[in-house]
Amino acid sequence: MAFAFLTDSHLERYGRYTGDPTPEQLTDAFQLDADELAYVRDLRHDHTRLGYAVQLCTLRFLGTFLTDPTDVPSVVVRTLCDQLGIFNSGVLPRYLERLPTRHQHQQHIRKALGYVPFEGEAVTDLLEWLSSSAQLEELRPIELFDRCTRRLTQRHVLLPGATVLAKLIITVREEAAGQLYVDLEALLNPAHKEALETLVVKADGETRTPLEKLKDPPDRISVPALLTALERLERIRAVGVGKIPISSFAESRLDALVRYAEGANAQTLSRLSPARRYATLLIYLQYLEKSATDDVLLMFEGLMANQGNLSERKRRQERLRSLKDLDEAALALRQVARVVLDDTVTDGEVRKTVLEQVGRDALTLWVTQVGELAIPPGQQLSESWKHALGAVSRFLIPLMGAITFEGTPTAVSLMAALRFLTQAEGSRRRSWRTAPKEFIPKSWEDAVYPTGGEPDKPSYLLCVAYRLWIALKGREIFVQRSYKYGDPRGQLLSSEVWLDKKADVCRSLNLA
Repeated sequence: MAFAFLTDSHLERYGRYTGDPTPEQLTDAFQLDADELAYVRDLRHDHTRLGYAVQLCTLRFLGTFLTDPTDVPSVVVRTLCDQLGIFNSGVLPRYLERLPTRHQHQQHIRKALGYVPFEGEAVTDLLEWLSSSAQLEELRPIELFDRCTRRLTQRHVLLPGATVLAKLIITVREEAAGQLYVDLEALLNPAHKEALETLVVKADGETRTPLEKLKDPPDRISVPALLTALERLERIRAVGVGKIPISSFAESRLDALVRYAEGANAQTLSRLSPARRYATLLIYLQYLEKSATDDVLLMFEGLMANQGNLSERKRRQERLRSLKDLDEAALALRQVARVVLDDTVTDGEVRKTVLEQVGRDALTLWVTQVGELAIPPGQQLSESWKHALGAVSRFLIPLMGAITFEGTPTAVSLMAALRFLTQAEGSRRRSWRTAPKEFIPKSWEDAVYPTGGEPDKPSYLLCVAYRLWIALKGREIFVQRSYKYGDPRGQLLSSEVWLDKKADVCRSLNLA
């Protein structure tokens, strides 16, 4: 049934009292003003006066009249009796004796409070508002039902029957959904449609459809898994519908299509009407592209964190293994320092004395050992990351080739380095002397530029990966076609789209 979404509790609450009104509600809706009191007191009988007052306050409170106007909480009756000076509230049931009197009172009350029946212009206005709401936002029928009730009450329109309102809501939602499918299908050319159709058809010898394969997210964090995730992203893009503009459609309505496609199998999707099938697959493929991009970047973050921890552990292990050699060299060089500091040895005899006591070869060995084993202040970070080079070099260039990064003004130099690496990968003639270096932290400078001329290519690559990782976490670098790593400014409506949607938005929000 069209109104099957209405629960028993909704039907019980609709246009009825669900308990005693609160003290605030009694004050707002059940206090008669001077004009109302004057009119009611002119009525002939107590039960007529009380019945009229009950119907008036019921309309003001519920937005409708009751089939049995006496079916109200006792606190309402007492509140009105006190105002009307009626001492016997038991007279109210007599109000049911004359049906024409009740109907006459309803007509008078409706005019007095400015209420109109649910017909003509009132129905048209609600349908226009419902249509705008359905186009701007995907709401459950029950949410629309509650919003319609509030809107009708605020606009002083008598509430229709619950099933009448429910049928209108279902009709409008179905029309809006059908129009959405048609509008989305219109964005596709025959090649797009053919590519989408193949997604829900199993190839010969295959147990799963291409769409089911594309749904599979990565299940672990590793370099091979990241490369596999990049391949999955490329297969999604190869369908060719990723750049079709859909920003003019309400995001919540597109999300509903995504949720449906996520839970439906290929057979279910293939049985949909063509317009709905194409619309659903178009939106789902665009969702998959952004989701797959997020998967890749999340794996990149995870890999960099793992590599950082692993490299630091290796550095510490190497440090522990080298402590014996470093201690030996330090103790030997202490002997040299004692000679230098010995006041009995003249300045001219220092070099001769050192070489006699230590020997040139030993001294050269110790100096070399200290240079290799001791880490200068500020270089611990770059030194620890050198162990990650093997893993990072396997995925960084493919990552930059597959994903288009963009940056804020604070990431200009890093963006230049990303572009340089991408271009250098495809051109061996490109001079590394022109490689951007403003993004390199001071702690990395000696590692990346050990000789001061051209950069050490592996170290440069590693530094770019490290800075990209930090910039992604800090949102200095972003990716347009991504949910988690996207630029929030990209979600704003353009001026043209806003002007096109402004009327519907304002109507939905009850604004001029």
